Amino acid sequence: MDELEQAFSEVRDAVEERARSVVSLIAKRLHDRVDEEAQAATTQPPGVPQDFRVASLDVLSPARALVTYAWSAVPGATVYQIGHDGPDGTWHRPIANTSATEAQIGASTPFVVAPGRPYTAYVQAGIEIGSNTLWGDPAVLEISVPEYEAPARAGEKPVASVEGTLANDSVVVPLLMGAPGTDASALQAVECVVDTGAFECAIDATTASLLHLPNLGATSVGGVGGSATAYLTQVDVQFGPGGATYKAVNAVAIEGFGQNLWGLRFAIDRGYEVRLNTRTAELSYYEG
Repeated sequence: MDELEQAFSEVRDAVEERARSVVSLIAKRLHDRVDEEAQAATTQPPGVPQDFRVASLDVLSPARALVTYAWSAVPGATVYQIGHDGPDGTWHRPIANTSATEAQIGASTPFVVAPGRPYTAYVQAGIEIGSNTLWGDPAVLEISVPEYEAPARAGEKPVASVEGTLANDSVVVPLLMGAPGTDASALQAVECVVDTGAFECAIDATTASLLHLPNLGATSVGGVGGSATAYLTQVDVQFGPGGATYKAVNAVAIEGFGQNLWGLRFAIDRGYEVRLNTRTAELSYYEG
């Protein structure tokens, strides 16, 4: 019986000690919170960051840019918060918290800066008080991120180029075509969808007939919709009036195709580098 009473006593003492610790912890937290609230109530928020500016802007690709913002230090501030509106118009806040007076957006941050559109950015200074932060009014900056332009080698000019149009999420270019040996003045305009996923230059058989393209032997082609009757052919191509002209370009004429595709074979056969500007719909070829 004495052993049982001793065990109960030890358990009771342990519970009471634990209860005292919990009460003490709660009291301390309440005390700290009251102190923080009192300090926050008597602390003036930091001022608006001055000289908020774009320190650097690098457009890296058609889908990504890096923007570095900088600003002057605010007296008393211990932290700064950077925000940005997103491509969908919603605000990302904050993107980054920093004690420095500059921040880069678009690298390690979850927010991606897309070229070719305007953005609104803000920075605000804060004073950390315990677990809370007292924020001041933000500085706001409107910027415009330019479109991406592929770097060109000094003095480099395309060997052939043509400007098309954007239609149904595709680039369509007007190429002048005719049977091999056709005079340049007699070439006819043919709209072709630029398809970098297709190897052959594919022409609808009806268009091929109108251009009097030669039938150089039957072949078969296959795709998502199944196989189709086709024949090998060649076509003279000019990249717009007065543009570069290529004789006897290999192509495939397809029965019931209903469109004309300009594939990669033209570039591969000649060792050309292909550049497609999706903003201006310009298709260009450069010496590899």
